[in-house]
Amino acid sequence: MTRTILFRAKSSICGEMLEGYYYFNSKFHCLKTKVGNEILNIEIDFKTLGQFTGLYDKNKKMIFENDIVKYIDDYGNTRLGTINYLNTASFYIIANNGDDEGNYDLEMHPDHMKNVEVLGNIHDDDNLLLPF
Repeated sequence: MTRTILFRAKSSICGEMLEGYYYFNSKFHCLKTKVGNEILNIEIDFKTLGQFTGLYDKNKKMIFENDIVKYIDDYGNTRLGTINYLNTASFYIIANNGDDEGNYDLEMHPDHMKNVEVLGNIHDDDNLLLPF
């Protein structure tokens, strides 16, 4: 089984969110990305870097770390959360309100992805995390 290794971050120059392959060149954090027909090395804001989880939402949109998602939990409740990597367990979760209470383990519930929808990300759309 292969997994796509891909990152997303904001350009330090224009502030646009880009996808590509991350590297550090001893001075700058960069993404190697395709823009039109060119492959470019773009300096990024490291604080906005997020890795592709290998999972897709119900609309076949790639899910990255720091995405804001709407989902239906195991009890039928519609909830909002952010995609985080849980270092202690080595898998991705949907974190609710910044605590561990009610976190939703994406790796254990891949069949539940039909209930997950990416709405935005914490760097561009943090207002989405406000209560309904």
